Amino acid sequence: MFKNLIIVENSSGQSSQAHVFFGKEATLGIRVVLKQYIGAKKKGIMAEIKLFTLIELFRQEQTKSEQLKSHIGECMALKGLPIMLAYKVSRDYSEILMTHGGNNIETWMNMLKSREDRVKLAAKMLKQGISAIKVLHDLGYAHGDLKPENICARKTKNGKFKFSIIDFGICQRLPDINVV
Repeated sequence: MFKNLIIVENSSGQSSQAHVFFGKEATLGIRVVLKQYIGAKKKGIMAEIKLFTLIELFRQEQTKSEQLKSHIGECMALKGLPIMLAYKVSRDYSEILMTHGGNNIETWMNMLKSREDRVKLAAKMLKQGISAIKVLHDLGYAHGDLKPENICARKTKNGKFKFSIIDFGICQRLPDINVV
């Protein structure tokens, strides 16, 4: 359904649950990811939709709604979490269209030549990534699948890295813990 709304640049292939396409949204030209779930495996997509909805509510509490609409590219990196642009759930076929966070960390690490540059990238990733994980935890969820493939980075126009945590398909509700 949403595939005709994007200019597909490449695909990450197909997993047991989803096929992922990378490209640009045809009208706005922003970088996007389209995740297509195959068949009736709705547990993953429903978990992602629920978490994206909670993240969006949190984001709206943190920023003015109009500011978010007018600066979607800038806000994408807010709290290191992508924005869900649209979703469709049906019996046989389900999709999520979201903003794109860039190449995954594993790809960036392979592109960087010096050990010093890789250490600097890792330090920046941890600093920004921890705030994204904190948002998830504040919402009462654990990511459950943090790995280099699920942490993305993109360079801004001024050369700085912005990081995003992706793939919320197996996020789980944290147990309520009373801390004294």
